[in-house]
Amino acid sequence: MKRFTAFVTAVCLWASVLAATAPLTACVQTDAQIAADGNAIAQACLSIAAIEQTENPTLAANLTTAAKSLEALTVNWQSGNSTAILASAAAALQVILAAIPQTALIAPLVPIAFAAIEVLLANIGAKVGTVTVKAIAPGWYAGAQIPHRFGRDARGDFKAAWNATAKANPKLAAAAIK
Repeated sequence: MKRFTAFVTAVCLWASVLAATAPLTACVQTDAQIAADGNAIAQACLSIAAIEQTENPTLAANLTTAAKSLEALTVNWQSGNSTAILASAAAALQVILAAIPQTALIAPLVPIAFAAIEVLLANIGAKVGTVTVKAIAPGWYAGAQIPHRFGRDARGDFKAAWNATAKANPKLAAAAIK
């Protein structure tokens, strides 16, 4: 028993030293992945803008403009581009999404869009997230979780969560993204 205890202690000590000295790194995203992620988020937001067009044309127009801005900034993304500009566009999109009432038909998709934007910002190393949005309207849209499946990239995880939510409500079927 003493040998086992000594072995466990040694393994724990080794693990703590390794954890303290190993650098923490996030998943590395290529420029093409960042561009594709931005496109997926923009297409998703454009799909809910189309649904919202008849109920709230002003919101739909604002959402369309913000989504197209995000897409334009990510379409030719290259490492070294200004993360502040992309973070500002993402924050603008989040502010518009935050204005969507919880009772709206498209409301179930809003938290997923928020989470995807946060992932995009984290992947480019942006320091700006929903801080300003949470101050404006702390609320119901925050805290969505996008389940990760091993072997699937962030965009695939986002699309799977988005499409599952869209398909769960027949009125949101048109919001499914490819």
